[in-house]
Amino acid sequence: MKYKNKIVLITGSGSGIGKAAALAFSKEGGTIIVSDINEINGLKTVSEIIKNNGKASFFKTDVSNF
Repeated sequence: MKYKNKIVLITGSGSGIGKAAALAFSKEGGTIIVSDINEINGLKTVSEIIKNNGKASFFKTDVSNF
């Protein structure tokens, strides 16, 4: 498990490439911080990670103004 004991923050992880990255890092043991403007999609990603025995939390985030 390459990312065991590591925290991985991924913006835009409610869908698309961000979600795929979140799932991949989780499978490698990472604790995932799911960050997305869309709360429903973000929480779905967290649920999927937890369902597969991973660890994840969601934070509603808008990074479009940075």
